[in-house]
Amino acid sequence: MSRSFCFLRKRRLFYFSKLLVLTRKVWESYSLAVHKFFSAKTLKKKVEFLAEFGISRDYFPIVIKKYPELLVSDMGKTPLPRMNYLMEMGLSRREISLMVCRFSPLLGYSIEEVLKPKLEFLLNGIGKPVKDVVGYPRFFSYSPEKRIKPRFWVLKGRNIECSLEEMLGKNDQEFAVEFMGMSSAT
Repeated sequence: MSRSFCFLRKRRLFYFSKLLVLTRKVWESYSLAVHKFFSAKTLKKKVEFLAEFGISRDYFPIVIKKYPELLVSDMGKTPLPRMNYLMEMGLSRREISLMVCRFSPLLGYSIEEVLKPKLEFLLNGIGKPVKDVVGYPRFFSYSPEKRIKPRFWVLKGRNIECSLEEMLGKNDQEFAVEFMGMSSAT
């Protein structure tokens, strides 16, 4: 074998061994992170937190299925501030627990960018009480500009009163048929 070939081979082995060490370190860090988030102690704290808010243990699988990010979120930084904000707006723990059971992604929505502006429009624009979101927490998932406001203005222009679910839960065709008098033919 030539000298340059041996040198290249040694160099390749050197980089390969460095890559293995780096891969091992990354894996160990990942394993520690996974262990931290999914340890029995951490999961127990999350379950206790939700139970303290009145969410029945029977609903935990549903809540986690709809919002799996809850498993890796810091309870004090993500769900708790949202729950506290909703209580400041006049909802009880019981009402918030009902909302979380119905629509758990609510726990991840930004207060400033989602919850606050939508509640302000609900209260000041639509004129509905804050308690209306308890029956339809999915309200927070809709775009104000593309869904909430256009449908509200149609209903207001026709003097139609309805629930949030009736207003937002229908697809565009169903909404048009029911509230705008359009035919159901496609």
